[in-house]
Amino acid sequence: MMMSEDRRTKPFFDILLLLNMYALIIIGVLAISVATFDPDVSLDAPLLNRIINSNSGRWQAIFSVASIAVVWFVVSTPYEHFRNYARLYYYGIMALLVLVLGMSSIRSVSAWFQLSLGRMFQPSEFAKITMILMLARTIANTPKPMGTFKNVLRMFYLFLLPAGFTFLQGETGTVLVMGVIFYLMLFFGGADWKWLVGLFLLAAAGVTALLSGDVRLQPVLYANLGSAVGRFLALGDEARETFRGRLEHFCRAYAFLAQVMPWVDVDLERLFLYGRLLLVELPPGENSPICTLPKSKSARFSTASSWRPKATVFPAERSLASA
Repeated sequence: MMMSEDRRTKPFFDILLLLNMYALIIIGVLAISVATFDPDVSLDAPLLNRIINSNSGRWQAIFSVASIAVVWFVVSTPYEHFRNYARLYYYGIMALLVLVLGMSSIRSVSAWFQLSLGRMFQPSEFAKITMILMLARTIANTPKPMGTFKNVLRMFYLFLLPAGFTFLQGETGTVLVMGVIFYLMLFFGGADWKWLVGLFLLAAAGVTALLSGDVRLQPVLYANLGSAVGRFLALGDEARETFRGRLEHFCRAYAFLAQVMPWVDVDLERLFLYGRLLLVELPPGENSPICTLPKSKSARFSTASSWRPKATVFPAERSLASA
């Protein structure tokens, strides 16, 4: 039986949230455009020209403008539609999550369908939305989320099914986002504080285990960096700063762009991981803008990323020096 209307069920449009969202979208488009701007085009070109010149920035701008129509469609659709068809959307996306497992992998992740014009479709992004719809539908139909054993099983099922398929794709970061969404849905849905505390402690233990690497591999990592550091120290002062600047610029740009777009070049990913560790080992420069981690933490992060340094990585230094 549907519960009486309250803050969890009555229609509400948050205009402030919408404005904040578009502010973040604008910042994202500008950041992507600056990071992928072609310097061969005049540096005095207007900002709009720089966005158009950047292929990634141009597509992000197109999607941002198109999102206005999507927002209008969503807010114009009655709540009852999403409640009635939430199950259909949910299991439709689950089917796509299974099918995408058979697609070619990018950086050891099988999460995208290849579309025309070089675009890709990632079902796990839509899985977050359908998971929210199903969780909201369940919460709206029960006086107390996680209040009965049956409701507990249902809530965890709605979360673990998409999270499990996404984990099999290799998208650990998206799984963590789904976990945060699940927790926030329980929090704002009015779940008992014991569940909230218990899930928080469980999540903290899981994230710690996920990010903790095998410290026994750290000597291997740094042994492979020693020869590169020796060659760096043999360079003149100007050559050192040129190399360091190019490596820092590459690591910053790659770390940002990897969050918003897929990469198909495994060697580029290997170069980034290698370069990040090499920056930690290099003597700090006077004007070095990059913040480096302590050696143990940096190595632990890299071992958690399942990267193993090999001799074939070292030619990357020459590509940076000649860039």
